[in-house]
Amino acid sequence: MLAVRMLLWYNCSMLLRFIENLRPIVPEVLECHQNKLPKGIGVKYVQDGESGKWFAVIRLEKEDLFTEANSREGLEYSVNDAVASYFDIPDKYFAQMSLDKRFYKDPQLLKNKKVLACS
Repeated sequence: MLAVRMLLWYNCSMLLRFIENLRPIVPEVLECHQNKLPKGIGVKYVQDGESGKWFAVIRLEKEDLFTEANSREGLEYSVNDAVASYFDIPDKYFAQMSLDKRFYKDPQLLKNKKVLACS
């Protein structure tokens, strides 16, 4: 019975997320979410030699966030996801934000236009 309830809850939450993504992006709300971000976000990362996993420390003005991934590309996604989650920015708005070098300060991570900017 518990498994059925969990499956029903999961399906309902996915349906609500789908419906929310159908709504158009409101420019004023996008601007509000952009104003949540600090002036700079520092990212330090390292690859573990034994496991091959990637680890990152995301330095914000008052706190640090930590994330990990199995690949370099996965780490980029994880960093974006951590930042969006921390500032409570919905995926559809975060994907529309135009973040540049002033946010993610590591030039090696900025080779690709979307690296650590939008997922």
